[in-house]
Amino acid sequence: MRITNLTGISFKSISRHLGQTLVLAGGISVGVASLIFLFSLLTGVEDTVRKRIIEPFPETHIRVERSLDERKSKLFNIDEKLIRRMRKRPEVLAVHPRMKPDFPCEIAVRIPPKFYWVKYPEQSLPINIYGIEPAELGNASDSLRRIFENYNPDNKRLRVPFVINEEFYLTLEKGVIPEHFPFLMKKDFGFFSTIKKLALKKGSLREEFMSWPFRADLGASMEGAEAKAKIEMKLVGFSRKVPVIGVSVPAKALYKWYEYYHKRKNRPVAYYNAVIVAKDPTEVGTLVKELSAAYHITSGKEVAEKVTMFFRVVQMGVTLVGLIILILSGVGIFLGLTINVMVQASRIAILRAVGARRWDIGFVYVFEAAFIGLIGGIAGVFLSYLAMWIADSFAVARLPDFPLKPETFFITPWWYLVCAIVFGIAIAIAAGLPPALRAARVNVARVLR
Repeated sequence: MRITNLTGISFKSISRHLGQTLVLAGGISVGVASLIFLFSLLTGVEDTVRKRIIEPFPETHIRVERSLDERKSKLFNIDEKLIRRMRKRPEVLAVHPRMKPDFPCEIAVRIPPKFYWVKYPEQSLPINIYGIEPAELGNASDSLRRIFENYNPDNKRLRVPFVINEEFYLTLEKGVIPEHFPFLMKKDFGFFSTIKKLALKKGSLREEFMSWPFRADLGASMEGAEAKAKIEMKLVGFSRKVPVIGVSVPAKALYKWYEYYHKRKNRPVAYYNAVIVAKDPTEVGTLVKELSAAYHITSGKEVAEKVTMFFRVVQMGVTLVGLIILILSGVGIFLGLTINVMVQASRIAILRAVGARRWDIGFVYVFEAAFIGLIGGIAGVFLSYLAMWIADSFAVARLPDFPLKPETFFITPWWYLVCAIVFGIAIAIAAGLPPALRAARVNVARVLR
């Protein structure tokens, strides 16, 4: 007699050991959930990095800075000669230099009293002031004259109001360069300040330089303070202890400050850096090869390649971790089904005696393993979504506002779910094959005797 209802026999076997089946499926679900969670986290972080770092600095852009080699740095300045030479190149669309004077300034912030966690009513932060070309950004001489009228010779300070407001995107004549300027004042609180998008109209500003709004969100700190408010900021003086942060002003304003500070009408020493925009990404390699001998070069293409390589390596590590978890779950299935074969040896012998083939017996155990993998995979999908929802709810809500803060940490394409479930089933089947072969080889005569 031939056994035909193998699926029914498999389900009866599963129902007899339902508790054990659920435990084994739980192991698979943890592995599947871990795989989906880690890959979704990696994809979400990669998407944020690409949108906030790579896309704002596209493959056609090259950032030129002074060489890291001190000898080359002294020999090769980023000066007008270099800028003019680059602008004449046929493959160059635009060159956007940025100045850095030798008199960095301080910004003092007056904190409202309600922020009880701030120890002092006023904090000073040394910053870098950068001058932005080209000249169409406007003339700030009138605003600067108002500044100097308020100059107090007793304390050697210039007092200039800054009211911080929103993110700054500098739109230039032949291209767009996003600029983000983070400010970290103290370890117990931080804020991110970026200059407002310039209101350019036919090459001139609609509003005076010193009336540009700024923003500072206090309370967006790693220590968990929740209060936020706009605060008044003032440019209060000069300091040479400057961290690598800064704000940008029109170059003409920078010239005026330089004249006032040094009491002479010389332009600031040199450009801090320059962004060269190539007409085509294929031209970037030639420019980089030419400039890298004398300058420190960062290209959008190079950044994109490094980020891609980094995430590929991390992806391999994440895959390895997920597979290890699934393999450990498979070991549990192997042990569980092996014990089942030992316990159900007499039942297997009876099935063989009434006509079941070895292949039939093996199929029952392989089907049971596949069913455990399927149930565990589906449960793992729900478990992963629950874990991602909890992580997003807590992490995003409690992180401070900063330029790279994502709306969500997780992005889950549909094929992640399919692949994770398939991996879970495959591991379960692989773990179920040895017990299935053992069951198929049970010695019927010896067991029945």
